[in-house]
Amino acid sequence: MESIDEPVCRLEPGSTGVNAFLGPSLVHSSNITERMGGLMFPIPATNAPPDRFDVARSALDSFAFAIRYNIERLNSFRGPAASISLGGDMAKTESFRTILTNVLDCEIKVSDSGETTNLGTFSQAAASIGRGPSLSEIASERASELVKYEPDPTHSAIYDQLYSEWRYKERMIGTIDQ
Repeated sequence: MESIDEPVCRLEPGSTGVNAFLGPSLVHSSNITERMGGLMFPIPATNAPPDRFDVARSALDSFAFAIRYNIERLNSFRGPAASISLGGDMAKTESFRTILTNVLDCEIKVSDSGETTNLGTFSQAAASIGRGPSLSEIASERASELVKYEPDPTHSAIYDQLYSEWRYKERMIGTIDQ
């Protein structure tokens, strides 16, 4: 990711028309089977055909769209989230931080550590055996370490349209294997 992060950051939303349907989608117990996915390229090829950075950007867009879709589903059950935080290895890339912030069109808080899962597990284990601070104290401490990212209104508006198109195309792809 380090080698493509900067070039991907320079690309405008839309990935030169490349659409990715890779990785996650709706997280639900009825959706754990294999499904169709892949990449869609514009035809005919434009004067500047997509390159590896467009494909990488499209994949990151796809992950961000899937996250948005699942957050929307959660919000429909329990109301809007008070805040959204991101951690893990993908969170270490500026491109994904920026894309996700713009796709969600809200402030997100990001951990600079790629070890959030390990730190969370260790903190929970220590708290549960009385060898560390309580979970609320740990959460408060970790929250103070997060970096805020704000959306770009222009890019968020573009992503809102791209998200609608992605959802439509994903539903169409879902009918192929039926």
